[in-house]
Amino acid sequence: MCLWYDCGTTLQALGAANRTDWLMTKIFEVVMDLSEDFEVKRFMLGLSSLLAPIEMPTAVANNYGNVMKALVYLSQKSCEIYEKSQ
Repeated sequence: MCLWYDCGTTLQALGAANRTDWLMTKIFEVVMDLSEDFEVKRFMLGLSSLLAPIEMPTAVANNYGNVMKALVYLSQKSCEIYEKSQ
């Protein structure tokens, strides 16, 4: 959620604590286990906000392809969840 609200400040705080790599790893672990549409959409908003900072941290830049893959996966997952609810 912090990435969505204020990505720049969140990335600065993570960088200062040397936790950006940890966050990227954790995000990609958790993405596969999301089962609720609101969770999927929150992750999509947070991951999308990572793609916009002017100064992208190395940990984010190194995972740019994974972020894009996760966004595609989450989009598909959201559609699947929606279809099951109909």
